[in-house]
Amino acid sequence: MMAAPRIVAHCWTVATNDPYYRARAKLSAAVIVLATGEGDVRWRLHGAYLHLVGAMTSDLPAEIRKRLLRLQQRLTSKKPKHPGVGRLSATLYRMRLKTGVALAKEIVSIEFDLRIRGRGSEEDARNA
Repeated sequence: MMAAPRIVAHCWTVATNDPYYRARAKLSAAVIVLATGEGDVRWRLHGAYLHLVGAMTSDLPAEIRKRLLRLQQRLTSKKPKHPGVGRLSATLYRMRLKTGVALAKEIVSIEFDLRIRGRGSEEDARNA
């Protein structure tokens, strides 16, 4: 298998008042991997997952955090049958393509919802 594309989100170098900046950057990187990565959606989910782990922070809105946790659980739900294989790989190996597409759509939906949520706080800050 080819290595998953690596998208680096250097969100620690930007000064911002946006409390969701880091999570939004990580989710955007995950969406880029899903859209531009090679291979079928299950392989692209592997690369996207690496960014999702970095998006999980306690300061996220409860609904978004809950959706990310549920997504993480679905992507790591299978126990490996062989030593040295992680839960993510074991789950993706046994996942149906249709399920992979649904999970990819959920990642895009979460990223969109967090981006929209942030717009309100940016507009509030400009109007203050």
